[in-house]
Amino acid sequence: VDYPVGARLGDAITLVGYDLSADEVRVGDTLVVTLVWRAEAIPDGDYTAFVHLLDENGNLVAQDDHPPLENEYRTSFWAPGDVVRDAYILTLGADQAPCACTLHVGMYDPEAEVRLAAYDGVGRRFEGDAVVTGGVTVK
Repeated sequence: VDYPVGARLGDAITLVGYDLSADEVRVGDTLVVTLVWRAEAIPDGDYTAFVHLLDENGNLVAQDDHPPLENEYRTSFWAPGDVVRDAYILTLGADQAPCACTLHVGMYDPEAEVRLAAYDGVGRRFEGDAVVTGGVTVK
């Protein structure tokens, strides 16, 4: 991956890292974020992943939430060692002001509407259980 992360979600899933279609995007354009997940154990449920692009003030600029591989390979099917590459498409609105943004990534139980606990590589829990990754400039 271009951007290694190594964050843990719950007891069974690691966000290995991600790739971006671009570090800079123009208002109205589309950004593709490809997440790379690895199963450390068999997940105990079917989770939905989210990728949120937030501006400097924490406002949501764009998002894509969906089960990995559009539900073609549900997390409850994952076996230890499985690696899953999954693309998320973020479309920026034509009225979006230019900004320096950060990506927030995680998973949640869609029925209970509860996010999986997210921890960095040394065990510190991410605020809001969203892994905060590198920046994207919107021009």
